[in-house]
Amino acid sequence: KNLLLFAHAGVLTTLFNLAGHDINFSFMIVGPTNCRKTSLVTAVARVFDRNRLKADAEFATATSAGVEQTLGRYRDATVIIDDYKAGANLTQQREMNRKLDEVIRFYGDRVEKKRMLAFTPKSEKMFFPIGGNCVITGEFAPEAIESSMTRIFLTEVNKDDVNNEKLRVFQEERWIVPTHFYNFICWVTKRFDICVRYIAERYPCYRDEKRYIVGRFSDMYATFMVTADLLSMYARELGFWNEEEQRAFSNTVQGGLEIELEVME
Repeated sequence: KNLLLFAHAGVLTTLFNLAGHDINFSFMIVGPTNCRKTSLVTAVARVFDRNRLKADAEFATATSAGVEQTLGRYRDATVIIDDYKAGANLTQQREMNRKLDEVIRFYGDRVEKKRMLAFTPKSEKMFFPIGGNCVITGEFAPEAIESSMTRIFLTEVNKDDVNNEKLRVFQEERWIVPTHFYNFICWVTKRFDICVRYIAERYPCYRDEKRYIVGRFSDMYATFMVTADLLSMYARELGFWNEEEQRAFSNTVQGGLEIELEVME
């Protein structure tokens, strides 16, 4: 649920910004090789370019400039960066950690790298502003960059955690995810001002409701809960859920978030 909610938060990036509460963290999913984490992320969180369910960039092969360019690829959508893993040697591991730290801070601080481009032809095409959110996959949590870990919502998967039958449906019926998001975005667009106002009003309430030692974790909680509220309002209004189902969804999301954030803390 949290991965799906984070993808919904991605398409609401502009609304969160206008409400004064930027999405200031990334989502990282870690697990052993062949646990289907990349397949899960690309099938559920990838809205565009679904003809090929692949990540937008890979840590092992992408340069820092290439990763930076990827960050500005989508506005109001989720960028997927794949395969943070152990380097073959200490030098490679430091490079992997440096790139990961840079990505995490881009999204955690919502500040893009600035360059002197005044005398560069087509300089506007060399600036890549961040306009969405980011999901990162990896084999393990990056212990070497603890200062950045407060900017990550970290979740772990094992080989038996992914429902392969359901995953196969999203992989084969690739129209499901973009169709849903199209309908959700249309619903939000018609209620744009209402949704911005709802985020502005409810976000501080949720943030105050759950105070963690790491303040950014309260922001994570508020982001997920507000997104869950808007998604359940959409589902209820369109007749997908009744009031009881809407309430059950919110309770499930809340309970799951509390457990995961307590573990992270």
